[in-house]
Amino acid sequence: MACEARKGPDIICSGHEDIPGYAQSGYIMAIADSVSEVKAMAPEFDDVIESLWGIMTWNGKIWAIPQDAECRPMFYSKSKLKELGWSDAKIKALPDKIKNGEYTLDDMIATCQEAIDKGVVEPEYGYWHRPKPGGDFIQYYVAHGGRIYDAKTDKLVIVKDALIDWYKFQRKCVTSGVTPENFIGTEWSIWHENVSHNKALFWNGGIWQWAEWAALYVDDMGRGEL
Repeated sequence: MACEARKGPDIICSGHEDIPGYAQSGYIMAIADSVSEVKAMAPEFDDVIESLWGIMTWNGKIWAIPQDAECRPMFYSKSKLKELGWSDAKIKALPDKIKNGEYTLDDMIATCQEAIDKGVVEPEYGYWHRPKPGGDFIQYYVAHGGRIYDAKTDKLVIVKDALIDWYKFQRKCVTSGVTPENFIGTEWSIWHENVSHNKALFWNGGIWQWAEWAALYVDDMGRGEL
């Protein structure tokens, strides 16, 4: 409302996804025509991670400066994998196997099913994604070949086959018994309580949530490795 009334702040701290909407509405102005131009004006931005500049760009101009970077990875319980019979070497190799495509989401589901069958985790505690709607899910749509933006037409797009494949994966998580049915809508406090107390084998979360778990959920348990 402040921006619409032309009384908005000089500097806005917001998500990069707001850039096109703000720019089209005239709420913000471009900073520069290129990253090199930004760095020439302000050398302190010279060490910004290069890949972050792409999401600051729209219509060939730089509209914002990245001030933070977050990561929302797939976590897994090392202690539960050990209970399942995985060696330390096999657990240590898992990130590289995922990176190289040698361990897929289907493999994860199979591992979760094995853990449930052997009593390592309870049914429906194999894989817990976020309990609320959110942008985290887009990465799985993209992993199945999806796109959300067409630069040539400057429009949002949907790749139908990729979307269907992602929905099939999410459905398989439920029908295979590794994720609870009707999980979306679960309270965050329930989600945090369970993943922080090592109840789930795999889960998606933010790197900042470690502090929340430590301060609010497991402070009485000391510090340790899941």
